[in-house]
Amino acid sequence: MTARKFNAKIDYNPNKEQTGKKESAYCVILPLRCILLKNKNPEAFARFSQLEDHLNERKDTPLYKILGANLLTFIKTVMGFSEWSDEDVLRVAARLDTNAFEVRQVATGQKLRAIYPNAAMISHDCVSNARHTFDAQMHILFIAKQKIAKGEIIATSYTQPLKCTLMRRQHLLQTKCFECTCKRCSDPEELSTFAGAILCSKCKIGKIISTNPLDNAALWKCQLCPHEIPAKQINWGNGAMVKEIESLNKKSPRVFEEFLHRYRDTLHEKNTHVLQVKYALTQLYGNAPGFQMHEMNDAAVKRKVELCQELLDIADILDGGFSIFRGNLLLDLQEALVVQAKREFEQGLLTKTNVQEKLAEAMELLKEAVEIMKLEPDMQEVLKERTQQLADELEME
Repeated sequence: MTARKFNAKIDYNPNKEQTGKKESAYCVILPLRCILLKNKNPEAFARFSQLEDHLNERKDTPLYKILGANLLTFIKTVMGFSEWSDEDVLRVAARLDTNAFEVRQVATGQKLRAIYPNAAMISHDCVSNARHTFDAQMHILFIAKQKIAKGEIIATSYTQPLKCTLMRRQHLLQTKCFECTCKRCSDPEELSTFAGAILCSKCKIGKIISTNPLDNAALWKCQLCPHEIPAKQINWGNGAMVKEIESLNKKSPRVFEEFLHRYRDTLHEKNTHVLQVKYALTQLYGNAPGFQMHEMNDAAVKRKVELCQELLDIADILDGGFSIFRGNLLLDLQEALVVQAKREFEQGLLTKTNVQEKLAEAMELLKEAVEIMKLEPDMQEVLKERTQQLADELEME
């Protein structure tokens, strides 16, 4: 059976704009295409077959129990590939889950999964020295975030920098089937950020950290007093925080600020949940309804500046160099600084020379952001517009 016949059978057209609804049949398209490679392109299938699958670790998980009921039936019974064993079909799915990259099409915004066999071999580190992106033709590109010495391992990150060690290691174990032992994961203090720590409810001063961050079940203990908390309770707390943050109104900076205030006695200023909420606030201030840059009062603009500056310090530690995280923060900070400088000049708080200096500072931030983002296809128009706008501001002043 050809791929074209299969596509027609489920009314799927890869060039047709999709509604975003995930039809169950769509989930078998990529596994089926890989299966079809065996006859259509044996060389490509041989390369695909060499990729790690971790099926033994995956097959008893809830997801693979569902796959056993749905994917196997669809591939072997509905599509007629009865000659394939259950294990071989699941192994195809497992290779995809272990090695596939998510690719976002710039033109449509659609998210796709794709296999890049050589790229799948690159190492992981929670504090990486490289990142990947995709060009308009969906070629994968690897970009050094910092200077990489000859012989040094090139590593990207498969997880998010603002997540704490416990959450990152659980995510990596679940999705990539390995337990990370990188420098950050091995450090109970997470490179002095204490991202996974909470404030001690007993002494009110110390932070409660893991006694062994490489053991997800290890006891958690206060640095300053004997108070202890089991890992199970920390896990529960993290889960509760994630759910609460997900439930917040994504169009209201106020509710995110209220979250920070509500948990100020439990979550310190660099806790993973606090950092994620603060990053969300940098996006909301300037973009949310009623909080566009021209609509915000001076206090809100100042708050955006402070949040960006605070998170840039965190980025230097957890996602250093030319990272997308840093690039986004620089763009937001630059925009807020321009608005702040113009308002202070209009209020007589800055001289013409002062405002020129502020705008020049903003231009330097923008130049760095452009350097970071110059290979990101979906950022080109934004960067061009921002650069022209700020250049005009400098010329006018």
